[in-house]
Amino acid sequence: MRSWPSFLSGNTTLDYQVDLLTADEWILVAKDGSGSWSTLDGGATWRHVRGTPTALLDEVHVASPDRFLAVHRCDLRRTVTGAPDPACDGRMRTILLVTADAGRTWMRVGD
Repeated sequence: MRSWPSFLSGNTTLDYQVDLLTADEWILVAKDGSGSWSTLDGGATWRHVRGTPTALLDEVHVASPDRFLAVHRCDLRRTVTGAPDPACDGRMRTILLVTADAGRTWMRVGD
């Protein structure tokens, strides 16, 4: 391993999901929805994609370098921030989110 990317927020305690697609291609997805990072050279260089920080992601599953699925608990944002979650409709439940642009935008799947 060469290095992890530098997080623009300066928050070194940020929780993220790491997926190793190959020996050199890795994906990191920030669980606060702020973005994702990918490397094609085992960590020598990183590409950052800024995300939509509206959801706190509970679980992230990487299907490809651009397509991720995430489980999101609607009560998690209220617990962490004290504010209602804009990704949810006010009910306390779990929803599935998907992105096809490496975390830039997320959409709800089903209902």
